[in-house]
Amino acid sequence: MFVSAGETRCLGSIVDVQTLRAFLPIYVAGLDQPGDWSERQRSLFDGFSSETGDIVGHLRKSVGLVESLREINSRQPWYDDFHDGIALVELGRLREAVREYE
Repeated sequence: MFVSAGETRCLGSIVDVQTLRAFLPIYVAGLDQPGDWSERQRSLFDGFSSETGDIVGHLRKSVGLVESLREINSRQPWYDDFHDGIALVELGRLREAVREYE
């Protein structure tokens, strides 16, 4: 689901069947990697020097996104305990990762 201007709409994608089978049981519907890729790096060379990525900031954005998706998706007819369980497990993992970095 994609949310824009208060509306949700379905987005399509193409994925290999084996990939779908492997990730569907652990995928939070609508979740993609938020934020700049460089945020997820401990150190990134910018062409002149190394800069530190904001890993904790990225993890916190991810927590907020999963919480938001959980709220949005819970209003959809297909959303059930299976989907909510995936979101709750992911939230637990993300929050644990934040604690490890703090």
